[in-house]
Amino acid sequence: MRKIYQSIQTSITGIAFCIFVVALLILPSSSFAEGKRLDITGLKEMLVNLGYEPEEFKYSDGEIYYVIRPKVQGRSWIVTARAPDGRNMYLQMKFSSLPDDKDIPQQVLVALLKENSQSTYSKFFLSNSKYFMLSGSMVNRGVTPADIRKTIDEMTTVAARTEKHWDAKKWTKMEANKTAPENETVKKEDAKTEEAKKEDAKTEEAKKEDAKTEEVKKAQ
Repeated sequence: MRKIYQSIQTSITGIAFCIFVVALLILPSSSFAEGKRLDITGLKEMLVNLGYEPEEFKYSDGEIYYVIRPKVQGRSWIVTARAPDGRNMYLQMKFSSLPDDKDIPQQVLVALLKENSQSTYSKFFLSNSKYFMLSGSMVNRGVTPADIRKTIDEMTTVAARTEKHWDAKKWTKMEANKTAPENETVKKEDAKTEEAKKEDAKTEEAKKEDAKTEEVKKAQ
């Protein structure tokens, strides 16, 4: 009986330990669970402490957001920062509007999708109002200055690297560079076709001359 009791006690201890381990894996850490949510005032203070000069604006529905202008290699970028619902925080960049009468080249979409797969903190998307936007979103709990800084740094780097794709004014040049080799190939193919037609015409004339010569010989 004592052995049976010890065996049962050992099993219960093992099960309890397993439950404890699983709980550690699935439950959020204490730092995350107790992380402070960043309200709009706290967001502004954090941006100021990072060295930015946030400008306050309001959307039509009254939501407050801030605009900062980080500089990278002498160029200023516009980034909006907002914490609308206490659950998420957003850093976003809006680029030039896309023309309504012009389709987006496939190579542009493919390039931006590839960029999304390589970026860590930010992703491109196409807004309903026909703007390409770059967005860095994070759960609004325990957000640190380092989180904001690394997201903004990545966004400005990505924006500079992909300008030829999100700026519609640069598409014409890009398309021209792409189609120039294709046009040259078409011209070469057309020239070959024309030469082949001339050769065929010469062959037909030669056949006719041979036929006439044969007729003359028969007549003699």
